[in-house]
Amino acid sequence: MGNGEVPLDYRMRSVQNQDFFSQHPQEQGQFSSACLMDDCCSPSKAILAINQDPLGKAAAYFRPSGAAAPVNGQLYSYWAGPLSDGVVIGVVAAAGASTLSFKFADVPGLGGSGSYNWTELWTGATGSGTSVTASLGSHDMRVYKVVTKK
Repeated sequence: MGNGEVPLDYRMRSVQNQDFFSQHPQEQGQFSSACLMDDCCSPSKAILAINQDPLGKAAAYFRPSGAAAPVNGQLYSYWAGPLSDGVVIGVVAAAGASTLSFKFADVPGLGGSGSYNWTELWTGATGSGTSVTASLGSHDMRVYKVVTKK
């Protein structure tokens, strides 16, 4: 290494490469989780914006109707947190490939039933409705933003 260079592990090098995450869903899940709950350095401007939201509140797990209860010591699949302009929702296939669904009425901070517009922050996909279903590979994660304030 040259003078002034700092050794970086592969995760730090990968944060500059968005394509890395599309090929490594477990890494995408780990970075997404970090941005929802704690500290973040992400190649996705949208994911980084969640972490840097001025409200500064971390996400917590929520239990959709019909979903199994959280198990102590295991990563739970459903997370949500308040943002200055809405809510962020994360779903993670912590126990292997799965299809995860939630109704917006079950998400804390959305104020009950109704149709909402959402954006998935890794893919840029958009949609609207009263619920979302995601088919995920093992350790994969999706992060949805719902804007409630203009």
